[in-house]
Amino acid sequence: MAQATPSLAPVMTLAKWYAKKAVIHDFQAAGIRYRELGAAQISLAACAYLSRHPELLARATETLAEWAERDRIRVELTHCKIHYRT
Repeated sequence: MAQATPSLAPVMTLAKWYAKKAVIHDFQAAGIRYRELGAAQISLAACAYLSRHPELLARATETLAEWAERDRIRVELTHCKIHYRT
């Protein structure tokens, strides 16, 4: 069965989340307390990180496709259980 390609908004949201986590990790590794930075600084650093690491977009696309497939299977199993009970 062909998998649907996730729309761009969720892919970008998840990719930015991955980038933000990576940036926070980098700050912590450098001894910088990320909580003392502003949200805008972290967001800018995450956008810059994402532009240098486009593989995060592929990772986000794959993750969303896996989640969609898992949800499709869950719905099918729920549907089968309902028919089995009746």
